[in-house]
Amino acid sequence: DPKTTVHSKKGQMLVAFLVATVECIFRLLPTLAPSLVLSQRLGIHAPYYALTLMGPSANLIEILMQRGRKPSFSPGGIKPNPA
Repeated sequence: DPKTTVHSKKGQMLVAFLVATVECIFRLLPTLAPSLVLSQRLGIHAPYYALTLMGPSANLIEILMQRGRKPSFSPGGIKPNPA
């Protein structure tokens, strides 16, 4: 779905890497900090939580970064011919 994903190929690869990294951290959390109440739940459902955190965050960052850029198209949709 193009409206909910990062548009650039490098951005998509970065998001996939970040999701995998956060998932790894969530999976290791029960062994690193067993006293945390939510650590077992984070370990079991790590892929869902990682994707839920990183997907919208990456999309929001992309939207904020594109806000400052000028549009690369002309207002009429067709560039004038300089003839």
